[in-house]
Amino acid sequence: MGFDKSWETEVYNNNNQVNKYPFDHVVSTVFRYFGSVENRSNIKILELGCGTANNISFLAHEGFTATGLDGSESAIEIGKDILKEKNLKANLICQDFTNLSNFDNQSFNMVIDRGSITHNKREDIKKAISHVYRVLKSGGIFLSHIFSTDHNALHYGKDTGDGTVSEFTGGFYLGHPMKFFFASEKDIVDLYESKFTMVSKILNVQYEMMKDNDQRAIWNLICKKP
Repeated sequence: MGFDKSWETEVYNNNNQVNKYPFDHVVSTVFRYFGSVENRSNIKILELGCGTANNISFLAHEGFTATGLDGSESAIEIGKDILKEKNLKANLICQDFTNLSNFDNQSFNMVIDRGSITHNKREDIKKAISHVYRVLKSGGIFLSHIFSTDHNALHYGKDTGDGTVSEFTGGFYLGHPMKFFFASEKDIVDLYESKFTMVSKILNVQYEMMKDNDQRAIWNLICKKP
C-alpha cells in the first residue's frame, strides 16, 4: 500500500491544506487539450491524490466528468462538502491510487497527478504509472508533477536508497513527516517515457532569494498514451 497515513493524521484531519482554487498548470493543460470539446461531459478525467477537491471542483464546474481519489478520509469528506456547497457533481473515492484495479481499461481521457505520486516509494510510483497507462484511452493525456533531484531538500533527508527521502533535518520540508521521491532525468525516462510519448518535459527550478541554499525543483510533465 502506497498511501502515507501522515496525510490523514497530520494534514487533512486537522483541516490543513484545504486549497480553494485549482492549480494553474492543471487549468491550462485541461483547456489546451479539451477546452474546445463541445460536450465536455464525454471527457472523463481522473485525479490522483485529489486532496479536498480544488481541481475536481474546477473540472466539475467546467462540465467535465471528474473522479478524484485520495487515501485520506478527511480530505474526501471535506471535498464532498465543498462540492455540495457549490452545487457541483463529481465522484470522490477514498482509496490508495497506486492500485486502480477498480477501473476498466481505457476509462479516462485524462489523468492528473498534481504532486501526489511524488510522495511514494519508487516501486509504488512505477506501479501507479502502470495503472495510469492502463486506464487511459489511446491518445489520452497524463499530467504529472514530480520532484526533481535538483531540489536541495534532497540533501536534508534520510535516503532509503531508491530516491525516496524522509525525516528532514533542515531545508524547506523540515518537520514534514511525509516521504518524498526525487526523480532524476533517468527516472523520468524509466518511469514515464518507457510507456508514454512525452509531449512536454519542463524542469521548473525556483530560488528563494531570502534564504541561503533554498532551491526548489519539480518536473512538470505532459505525457500522451500512444
